Amino acid sequence: MTQRPTPGDRTSQVTAATAPRRAPRLVVGMVVYDRRVEMPATVVGFDGPFVCLMRPTGLAWRSRIASVRPANTLERRQLRAVATLYARARRPPGPARPPPQPSLDDPSNVAGREAPGTGRPTPPRTRAPAAFRNR
Repeated sequence: MTQRPTPGDRTSQVTAATAPRRAPRLVVGMVVYDRRVEMPATVVGFDGPFVCLMRPTGLAWRSRIASVRPANTLERRQLRAVATLYARARRPPGPARPPPQPSLDDPSNVAGREAPGTGRPTPPRTRAPAAFRNR
């Protein structure tokens, strides 16, 4: 007859600390965190006991599967931010925008508004004719 473990017997109980650790299932395209280089990356392939990783900047390396874990939310955001910044840096500069035209409703535009304390509209600023300019 076999003996059943008693509730106080700790030698026969398997706990999370004593259970064998299984490596997480990694798939191509998955975002992972490499503990060895302390960076998130994307899985691009497998090579025996190694996993091939790549960053959005083109940096690629191989790492042991045991040093790689699935990325958490913060690490996935970090990788996405690197990809966005790298794409913006590589984009050619666009055409220069012309300065915005002043609006009559804009309070910083003084043309067409009353001069303080006079009740009369402020004349638009114009340049004096050449005959009246100091040389």
